[in-house]
Amino acid sequence: MLHNTSWQGFALFFFTLAIAWQPAVADSTNARPCDLGAGPPNDAAAAGYDERLIGICNLEGSRTALAYKSSIRDQGDVNFSVRSCSPNWTSANCDYATPYAVTLSGPKQGKQFVLTGSSGDRVKINFTYASAGLSETLKPDAESKTLFSGGDNGQQVPVSIQVALAVGSPPKDSYYSGEFTLSIDQCGKNDFGGSFPCDGSKPTTKLQSGYEIHFIVELVQDTEIRISGLQDLPLTASGSGDVQNSEDFCVYSALGAQFRLTADSQNGSGNFILRGPEDLSYSATVSDIASGSSESLSDGIPSSNTWSGHASSDCNQYLENNMRITIVVPQTELQRATGANYTDTLTLTVELQ
Repeated sequence: MLHNTSWQGFALFFFTLAIAWQPAVADSTNARPCDLGAGPPNDAAAAGYDERLIGICNLEGSRTALAYKSSIRDQGDVNFSVRSCSPNWTSANCDYATPYAVTLSGPKQGKQFVLTGSSGDRVKINFTYASAGLSETLKPDAESKTLFSGGDNGQQVPVSIQVALAVGSPPKDSYYSGEFTLSIDQCGKNDFGGSFPCDGSKPTTKLQSGYEIHFIVELVQDTEIRISGLQDLPLTASGSGDVQNSEDFCVYSALGAQFRLTADSQNGSGNFILRGPEDLSYSATVSDIASGSSESLSDGIPSSNTWSGHASSDCNQYLENNMRITIVVPQTELQRATGANYTDTLTLTVELQ
């Protein structure tokens, strides 16, 4: 606001200064990759506050081995999750979902990512970043045009980086690999000019330079896979309650390549069935012993999850079995039983991804 006052031999000039304050953008080191971003610290000026805003979970140091598929370009996915959120300043929660841009860097040839073979041969690949219904094929060292969705209250949002061979780039070697880095910038270039919370009203952050997330992608030809160690699994009903039993087994794949698993019931057609005087339904759940990742299977349908095979063809003489199957017959089914014996043959099939 300006005011001018003047008279002969003297002049006064009054003015008002207006200062617009905008919160500074801090940097994260991904020190808290997998939690929900809750406080403390709750003070935006405190050390470690920015670590609450971003978390890239299960990607740092990962190694994803993909079995080469000659008939299609898509070779498989690198799976992980991302937390991107903004607290309401002193809130103990990371309240608001905050969109983010990504930058992927690594071995390249021109504007194309590459994997390098054992002989030095290179294959060109495409990386497509996909999350919450949004996707973009990324270019080396270029920030994504897409702002991907964060999660309210610090929720981790699943992400896949889809790996595909570029046109006219068939592999010649049996093994290819490359190490890549991922960086995240909340709100991208719209820290203060975007829509809420990218309008400057809430804290945002990015991964600090030098703390990018490193991961390795491998492409393997002629990969082997084998399932072993399974035996007949008895189920004994005694008293009330569900009846269940579990068995550990071994899935081997060369270089730990990822696989899916399918269970087929001999008696079922869309359901797992024990056959006797009457049919009894049961459930089958498979889990990775090391990580605890599990999935309840449907008859004849490949698992949604993928798991890594063991490096030993027999899981070190079955002392390190890596998978487990759990069979459960619900009490409601047992109450219908009139016979003493019920059986099914369950066939497990593993398929490289």
